[in-house]
Amino acid sequence: MRKNRLTALLLALVLMASILPVTALAASFKVGDHVVVNVDTLLRYRSGPGTDCSVLAKYPNGTKAVVQQVSPKGLWFRCQVGARSDGWFWGGYLKLDKSSSSNSSNAGNYVVSNRGMFVNLRASAGGAIITPVPDGSSVKVISSANGWSYVQFGTTYGYMMSHFLVKK
Repeated sequence: MRKNRLTALLLALVLMASILPVTALAASFKVGDHVVVNVDTLLRYRSGPGTDCSVLAKYPNGTKAVVQQVSPKGLWFRCQVGARSDGWFWGGYLKLDKSSSSNSSNAGNYVVSNRGMFVNLRASAGGAIITPVPDGSSVKVISSANGWSYVQFGTTYGYMMSHFLVKK
C-alpha cells in the first residue's frame, strides 16, 4: 500500500514538473522579439501552431528569428526566419536573442516622413519589399535595432529605416 502511494506521489510530481515549463512559457515572447533557436538537433518550422501541422523546414541551433504572431495560448510563435515568415516554432525551443541590440523603448506610433517608404522583409535596403507606405502614413514601431525598426503597417509586419519615422 505504501509503495503505491509513493509511486502515485512521484508520478504526480513528474506531471507537475512537466507542466510548469509550459505554463512559464505563456508570456515569454511578444511580437517583435528577436529570438534564437535553442535545440540540440533541428527545430521543425511548421505550417501552423501545432505538432499536427506539416513541417515546412528544419532549423539548427543558433538560427535567429523575429516573432510575428503569438498563438492564443502563447506556446507557439509564427516567426520570420530570413526571407521566410510563414512558419511556426514551439516556444520551448526558443530563447530571447540577447546579442540583438533591439530596443523596445522606441515602441509606439510613428508617421512616415519621407516621400513614401517601403516595408521590407528584412532589415536591409537591398531586401525584398513587402508593401509601399505613402508619406504621412501611420505605422506602429514594435522594436528598433541598428537603424531599422520592426513595424506594423495595417496587417503587415516588416522593417523600415528608423530615420524616416517621426514619433506622433
